[in-house]
Amino acid sequence: YWTGTENNIFTNPANWRLDVPQANDPVHIFKTLNTPFINEDYYLLNVFIHPGATLIFGPQAKVRIDGHIFNESDPEGLWLQADENSGAMMINDGITGNATFEYYASAFNGKHGWQLLSAPVNDQPIIPEFFAEPAIAGNNLFKWNEPEGQWINSRLEDLTWNPEFETEFGMGIGYLASFETGGIRQFKGYPYPGQFEYLLTNSGETGNGWHLIGNPFPS
Repeated sequence: YWTGTENNIFTNPANWRLDVPQANDPVHIFKTLNTPFINEDYYLLNVFIHPGATLIFGPQAKVRIDGHIFNESDPEGLWLQADENSGAMMINDGITGNATFEYYASAFNGKHGWQLLSAPVNDQPIIPEFFAEPAIAGNNLFKWNEPEGQWINSRLEDLTWNPEFETEFGMGIGYLASFETGGIRQFKGYPYPGQFEYLLTNSGETGNGWHLIGNPFPS
């Protein structure tokens, strides 16, 4: 198990009671002075994050977990980081518990800076975590309405929140967004488990069957 005796480098043998876990070894992370950090390609088996502990995957991490992740800590217990160039990637058979997934949003600049996003967790509030209240110029969020064949703005003309727009990101819904200032935003919560079904409509000439669907799973 992780002792973090020397530093935060996951592959340092001095940080483990016995030795650095290999692909077929279960991993136990306990709360220590140094938080384990992976920022490279790595293979793991089942991962157990114990209360108060944290495991961080850096922006360059590409981690394959041939098993399950059990996070008994808070959302920061399993933390996938991002920067302006990349974001941590993780493949696994399932996550029990909360997690934090970072998203780098570039700043809006005139016609440039629009981006598509979706939430990889349940019940992620849109405001004020992603979009501040009161409204800030340059912060925009839209979703596509196929039956009406138009974009729905999250704000009314007076910049108050549109009561017809959800206050939490919807499962599998893609959004068109822009941000006044660039930087890291965080999704925190329970990752979507299992399969996902999305009802597709085709309203003929109005929406022509076009939808903006988001990936509901952490990548």
